[in-house]
Amino acid sequence: MTCVEKWNLTVNIVIAIGTVGAVIVALFGDWLKNRIFRSILSAEVIDPNGELTNWTNGTRVIYYHLKIINLRQSILVNQCRVFLKEISKKNNNQQFVKLPLIVPPTLQWAPAESSPQALDFITERVLDIGYVTEGSDTFFLSIFPKFNNFKGYIKANETFRYTLEILSNNSKTKIVTLEISWDGTWHENPVDMSEALRITKL
Repeated sequence: MTCVEKWNLTVNIVIAIGTVGAVIVALFGDWLKNRIFRSILSAEVIDPNGELTNWTNGTRVIYYHLKIINLRQSILVNQCRVFLKEISKKNNNQQFVKLPLIVPPTLQWAPAESSPQALDFITERVLDIGYVTEGSDTFFLSIFPKFNNFKGYIKANETFRYTLEILSNNSKTKIVTLEISWDGTWHENPVDMSEALRITKL
């Protein structure tokens, strides 16, 4: 093989490799980027006292929130969403029994009225855990959609565990379990209310 032939062969190989590489990038570029440059997610309860506010009709309500944190802030978290994957209820024997949950709903980002189900963020975002209104006998989990047969709302003197699955396009799945108990009483004072309704990240 002459030097010219060797040179032509080398050029053709480089062109072929470049073409194949361009096709791979075109087809799988986003997938590769999301696998190589991954965000790392964490979660923590924001203020176990809750946030006292009002509905538009004047009824007082206390909201409870979870902060979703990006631990690798050099990378944008892409399309993060949080699913409720499992519900367990404490029975009279102090054991947690798994309840049926056929279709896992998502928890809502705050504010729920204007936030989409999936978000991009760099540092952190706030998620609604749930709420209790003055005069109500139920702690409502902030889920979407709301099912008529949903068994995961808390009544007086009940304790539930909720297993949350935090997902994004460019992070490993993060599993968080929250234990919530409520004695059924409402207190305007946040410290008293934190004794009545307890939220613990396990």
